[in-house]
Amino acid sequence: MIHVEPHDIVFVTLGSMTACSSLGTNTTPPKPLPAVEDALKAPDGAWQLWASLANPTINPHAAHFGNPANFYTRIPESNWLSFTVTLKNPEFLEKLELCTGNKAGTGALVTFKDSNWLMSIVVPHQPHFINQPENTQVFWGYGLFPGKVGNIVNKPMSECSGQEILQELLGHLNFPENPTLEGSIVVPCMMPYITAQFLTRKLGDRPDVIPKGSTNLALMGQFVEVKRDTVFTVEYSVRCAQMAVHELMGTKEKPRDIYMGEHNVKVLVEALKVLLT
Repeated sequence: MIHVEPHDIVFVTLGSMTACSSLGTNTTPPKPLPAVEDALKAPDGAWQLWASLANPTINPHAAHFGNPANFYTRIPESNWLSFTVTLKNPEFLEKLELCTGNKAGTGALVTFKDSNWLMSIVVPHQPHFINQPENTQVFWGYGLFPGKVGNIVNKPMSECSGQEILQELLGHLNFPENPTLEGSIVVPCMMPYITAQFLTRKLGDRPDVIPKGSTNLALMGQFVEVKRDTVFTVEYSVRCAQMAVHELMGTKEKPRDIYMGEHNVKVLVEALKVLLT
């Protein structure tokens, strides 16, 4: 325990999108999601701290600290299954480039709209990592509905090994399984709270960056209230930190104004052109 002096300033990151994530392997799935009764409890340190701050039996100012339970008790609505793929054969990316017309790193994500898992993949520029071997390629993907049975692999994504997830992907693309399947390493990752920040909420569920009456405590992260800004971006996390520092430390430079694209004439004209073509 750290004692806070009157002259100290405390910055707290609320909640965690990646709490309780679990990894599978090429041959095993990630561990199952928490049971329903366990999902009603604050899952780890970041969520437990927020739950304590918002608990009126512990904190007399709890009303100003939001409602963390709204975000951590709804795992069926907030979980994804992500996966990373390491390839030892160039055939997959070569075929994908022919299908999409995009070289690695030049296109956005590819979503398979007919996938029961609503699977998407993202292929970065290669090499993606420093010292990545010349004969190795990597890409990333995810499924938004991991509880549903696959179109090719007859089981839920959440119960699939890495190899089975890649088999499903190859089936959607109508690519041959080998040599891609036999020369790959696929690591699935279950993330129970990865989209918790998008869950429906009411006013007050997300606390202000500076809680009412606070003089030395600021809140940060994807679960604080920043009006007109959009969560799930690096900018959101940076902005709330800038707001916290500016308000509590009195910096001269204020956080940059939030970009309002819908009021930008150039953006509106370009959007109109697209609609009319």
